[in-house]
Amino acid sequence: MRATTATRDGLATRPCLFCGELARVGAMWHGTGGELWACAGCIESEPQPFATLLADAIADRVNRDQCQRLQRALERFEAAAWRALALAMERA
Repeated sequence: MRATTATRDGLATRPCLFCGELARVGAMWHGTGGELWACAGCIESEPQPFATLLADAIADRVNRDQCQRLQRALERFEAAAWRALALAMERA
């Protein structure tokens, strides 16, 4: 697993799986130690390859029940991310 670095603002980053640039967006599932990181540009321009890569990595490490739990966790994460984005836009 690659080492996590931190930016000046203290946010954790890792190299993007696609372009190698430092990425602030990551997906991690607990209990398996798996992490996938992609920069916002690659996720925006290549959403399907990122989704496929994530699905393959998850399928290699977890069973169906764990996938369903992960799905629920990702849905909660997505909702929280949208709320955080809205708050950030208000403050900007």
